[in-house]
Amino acid sequence: MVGTVAAVADGTVTVTNVAGAAVTVVVPATATVTTPGLGGLAVGAPVSVLGTTGADGVVTAESITSRPAGG
Repeated sequence: MVGTVAAVADGTVTVTNVAGAAVTVVVPATATVTTPGLGGLAVGAPVSVLGTTGADGVVTAESITSRPAGG
């Protein structure tokens, strides 16, 4: 999934996907994040999320990668 960070909370990130839907992403300690932890993800930052989507629509991340603006 590619989108923009809408919010960062303890162990979760809300990402607005390219369709405009808000998706909750659970970020376990085993997930790779290409910033210094979740605190390095700023609201409005473009990201790519690789993970598994549950029946409830919540994604459990395997990795979150910061993307360059416009990319």
